[in-house]
Amino acid sequence: MTGLITLEDAEGNTRLISPREAVAEGVTLYTPDKIRVGTGDRMRFTKSDRERGYVANSVWTVTAVSGDSVTLSDGQQTRVIRPGQERAVQHIDLAYAITAHGAQGASETFAIALEGTEGNRKQMAGFESAYVALSRMKQHVQVYTDNRQGWTDVINNAVQKELPTMCLSRNRTGGHECAAAVQYGTGTAGRGGRPCRSPSGGAGRGRQPCTVYCTGT
Repeated sequence: MTGLITLEDAEGNTRLISPREAVAEGVTLYTPDKIRVGTGDRMRFTKSDRERGYVANSVWTVTAVSGDSVTLSDGQQTRVIRPGQERAVQHIDLAYAITAHGAQGASETFAIALEGTEGNRKQMAGFESAYVALSRMKQHVQVYTDNRQGWTDVINNAVQKELPTMCLSRNRTGGHECAAAVQYGTGTAGRGGRPCRSPSGGAGRGRQPCTVYCTGT
């Protein structure tokens, strides 16, 4: 049969599963890979494991490598893992760079984003992806793009269309504050921007009217 995936567990038992069944059952498939690590390398867990105390995207430093074992330290605790023997600890990778979506829940000092409107990047251009990329840093973010004007236009158009509706919906569900100043290189709310006010029907009963500041003309 075509379109089926053959799974094999640690005991050698096999099972056929379709992509639809995999989604319904929450099955995630991974492609194994090999990386070379040494003392001093930064590593991270790519998947949380509550039973073993591993937190996704937590950063560790390699303090020793001996045979098939790797000793990791986060400055407070030490873990010894054996990826070659234990599948549960194979969800690891180098931590010198993390994708924007992979860094969700984390907060980095610096961030570099690759955004654009050409080729396949056009499908990703929008407010949601920009928000993810630009909200992960503590101090500085740097954006590389193939078309700055085109990219900022896409974001600003999405902001003007979507945020008032999002804020109104949030107010209806009990939100108390909804205001944003969007600054994506085409001006700010105070210079070159204009306020886009959503309906104020959410005001009252402890709720605040929603004002969204949109850049552009």
